[in-house]
Amino acid sequence: MPSTKNILLVDDNSLNRRLVIAILTGLPFTIIERDNGKDALDYLLANANDIDLVLLDIGMPGMSGVDICKIIRSSADSSLCDKPVIAYTAHAMRQEQEMYLRIGFNDVLIKPMTKHDLLNTVDKYLPL
Repeated sequence: MPSTKNILLVDDNSLNRRLVIAILTGLPFTIIERDNGKDALDYLLANANDIDLVLLDIGMPGMSGVDICKIIRSSADSSLCDKPVIAYTAHAMRQEQEMYLRIGFNDVLIKPMTKHDLLNTVDKYLPL
């Protein structure tokens, strides 16, 4: 059996978080939930070695996903700056997606996402 991988799921909308959790249930993942950018960043900074992938909502009040991604990518700590970070957003215009990739996101998932899209994207970075 594959070892369990830890995914930090950050979204201010509990329904969106529940959907991701429902799709990933039964797979070798532990999901750590945060509902705002500040708490997510604090958790990530304290536990960088324990997180294998970050699924990060773009549009959150206070600290956005873009803000968090920029902090992650500018870190001198390789356990943080090299971490796979996936943007998770309803902002689906091609230009916005390209901007997220330039900022440093590894990939972009568009809400509403399908089970297929989520599983394929996660599998790129945490092969099942």
